[in-house]
Amino acid sequence: MSSQKKKSEANVKGKHASFVNTDAEDDFEIKPLTNIRKIIANAMHHSLQSSAQLTHHLSADARALLACRKKAKESGMDITINDFVCFAVIKVLKKFPRVNAHLNNDNLKIFKAVHLGLAVDTERGLMVPVIKKADELNIKGLSTKMHELAAACRKGNIDPDLIAPESASFTVSNLGNYGVEMFTPVINLPQVSILGVNTIIYRPKPLEDGTLALVPHIGLSLTYDHRALDGGEATRFVKEVANQIETLEASRVIED
Repeated sequence: MSSQKKKSEANVKGKHASFVNTDAEDDFEIKPLTNIRKIIANAMHHSLQSSAQLTHHLSADARALLACRKKAKESGMDITINDFVCFAVIKVLKKFPRVNAHLNNDNLKIFKAVHLGLAVDTERGLMVPVIKKADELNIKGLSTKMHELAAACRKGNIDPDLIAPESASFTVSNLGNYGVEMFTPVINLPQVSILGVNTIIYRPKPLEDGTLALVPHIGLSLTYDHRALDGGEATRFVKEVANQIETLEASRVIED
C-alpha cells in the first residue's frame, strides 16, 4: 500500500474518531410547547398556508416624527414613536377602507371604525390586544390606551375578547426598539394586512437647497393578502402612511 493511500485512510479514521453524536441523551432537553405557543404556531401556520401574502418595504423621513416625540417629552407626556406612527396609520386607514377589513371566504368585510391591533411581546409569547374605535381617540388617549393594554398583556390579565384576531381590523407590529431594519410580519387572519414598523436609520437625502445630508428614516413593512388587495392599492396605502409620518406637526397633533 502506498504511503499516500495510508495517509488518506488515517485521515478518514481520524475524522470518524472525532465524530460527536449530537443525539446523546445528555446533549439536549425536550420541552413541550406551551398552550399559548401552540395557539401562536397554529395561527401563523394557518395564515401562511391559506392566504396569498407578500410584503412591500419603504421608509419615511422621520424628522417630523422625532420632533413630535421631543415636543411630547418636553411637555411631560410619555408618547412614544410607535404611538405617533399608529396615530398616522389610523388616519390613513380612514382613507383606505379596503385595508381596514376582513376577508371571509369571498366576502370583504369593511369596517367603518378602526379597531387597531397592537403586537405585544410578553414572557408568555406574542399577544395582540385591540383598541376598539381607535379612530375616535386623540394622540393622548391613543397612547394611554396602548400602554394600558400592553401592560395588561404582560401582567397576564388582559380580557380574552381583546386578543382574538377577529377583534381587530388592522394590526401594527413594531420591532424598531430591537434595531430591526426590515422584516416580514405575518397577517392575523381574517385581517387583510399588517404593518411592520422598523428602527430609525440615517440615510443620505438631497435637501431643498441642493445639499446632501444624513436624514433619519423609519422603515415600514406592509404585508397584505393579495386575494383582497392589489399591489397598487397596498403601495398607495403604505406610501400615504409614510406621507402622514413625514408631515406630522407637533403642535397640531399633541394639542388636539
